[in-house]
Amino acid sequence: MGDTKGGSFEIEEEVAREMLRKRNPHGRPNSNVVVPWINGSLATRDPRPMWIIDFGNDMTEREAELYESPLST
Repeated sequence: MGDTKGGSFEIEEEVAREMLRKRNPHGRPNSNVVVPWINGSLATRDPRPMWIIDFGNDMTEREAELYESPLST
């Protein structure tokens, strides 16, 4: 089935691009958690850019807190 988006982590492209420009205290880029997302419907019928915040399954809450801008959204 592939990945399934759960929750309201969808963000507008302009917001995503702004987050990608910002720095974090730990030095890691926001591109680790701010990623483009596409599904079959978007690929075939509505090819608009869609972005999500994805902290993954293995990241702890403490680690996620270091991504200031994405976490505050």
